[in-house]
Amino acid sequence: MRFLLCWLLLLAPVGHAGSKAEALLLQGRVEQALPEAKAEAEAAPSDLGANERYIDILLSLGMPGVAIDTYSARAQKQGDADSWYLLGRAVTTADEAEADYEKALAKDPKHARSYMGLGAVYRAEHKLDDAVTAYQKALALDPTLGEAWAGLGAAYLGKGDPDAALAAARKGMIHVPDEADSYLAVAVLAPDEAESVLKQAEERVPGDSRVHAALAQTLLENGDGAGAEHEAEAALAIDPTSADARLSRMFATSMAAGHLDGAGYEALVKARALEDSDKTEARAAYDKLVAKYPKTPLTWMGRARVRASGGDVDGSLSDLEQALEADPGNIEAMGAAGMLLSENGRATEALPLLKRASTERPQDASLAMAYAKTLRATGSKDAAMTTLTAAEKEHPYDARLILTHAKWLAEEKRSQEAYTLLKDAVKRLPRDDRVVLALAAAAKDLGKTSEAADLIDVLAERSDNQQLRDLAKKLRAGAL
Repeated sequence: MRFLLCWLLLLAPVGHAGSKAEALLLQGRVEQALPEAKAEAEAAPSDLGANERYIDILLSLGMPGVAIDTYSARAQKQGDADSWYLLGRAVTTADEAEADYEKALAKDPKHARSYMGLGAVYRAEHKLDDAVTAYQKALALDPTLGEAWAGLGAAYLGKGDPDAALAAARKGMIHVPDEADSYLAVAVLAPDEAESVLKQAEERVPGDSRVHAALAQTLLENGDGAGAEHEAEAALAIDPTSADARLSRMFATSMAAGHLDGAGYEALVKARALEDSDKTEARAAYDKLVAKYPKTPLTWMGRARVRASGGDVDGSLSDLEQALEADPGNIEAMGAAGMLLSENGRATEALPLLKRASTERPQDASLAMAYAKTLRATGSKDAAMTTLTAAEKEHPYDARLILTHAKWLAEEKRSQEAYTLLKDAVKRLPRDDRVVLALAAAAKDLGKTSEAADLIDVLAERSDNQQLRDLAKKLRAGAL
């Protein structure tokens, strides 16, 4: 059973030689890639790959408003096919996207990427025959569109035709040999070829962590724990944030140490799948697994998740302790135990676990925030603030960190600092209603009622909310 490979990734880097943004994306540093992608798109407005990358990063970070504003202005000003295509990629509804792609094709009937965009719209609407036709038109005009080959394969799969999907993936390998998606697709659709195809991909696309992670999983399925461990490490050397590679490494480590065999691997995969569909069956499966493979931390961690989801905090913590006994350096188990302890009022016990986990994994904003909150809960307010601000610097587009920071500043009567922090954050996240609302509250606290009212009006206009309009009027009238 294949449980990790997904060849239709939402944010596969768009190829562009020498792109700093792409290099950061390959490392899993999406937030750091955003300013670089913006600069590259602005420096080369005719480079569709650079602009696609900028749009995709904005959407992945939950900033569709910025993408829409940017490319709507461009389309209105320039009105060429490329501009309408990019706006179609930026908008968030199928109807809007379809209309923009049609405008692009009205300007240029041979605009390949707009047919590709229509294919994506039709797939989203489950008009799979139309999707196939649109992708085929795109590829007839430009066979180097890797995204179109992936979309065509997905449309065929949706139609229940895996043979056609496989044929599309094979053609994608030929026409776009330096992008990973088609290799990943062939590995999924033709599992007997997976190992050789993925090794071929490693030679042609050496910097894509997804290829190494996929090969790690394939080697696991073939019983090669040592090889899988090597490939998982290679994936993590490129992208330390790769959850697939981390999971494969844990499986591989247990197999290489002789603590897990092939049957146990398959049983664990099935148990993990049951967590989403039948927690009772999942619990029964994990009960058998912890008894048979007690030195494999993944068995204990799986049962801990099931127990926690059912409200059995003590049982979950007990299982996580067993996982850490089997693998004392397991950051996943450490972080999970720390968070569970912290959430249940046991901050003192959580603190050393979260300190180690967040130090080992600085790219994990959730761990950093949990550690900061736990420090604060134990009375270490200065250390908590230092930890939080460091995380904020690493994750400048994470609204959770920004809002927590502003809240703490307000609680400490540092209203001007909270206001300044939020004012700067709104420049980065102008379409995040939570940040805008927090800035309005901070402005009101400082007596800047007119500014607060203006901000509320922005939110009211954005959401067409009469209650917010009334709130803004009350602010201006001094009734609040």
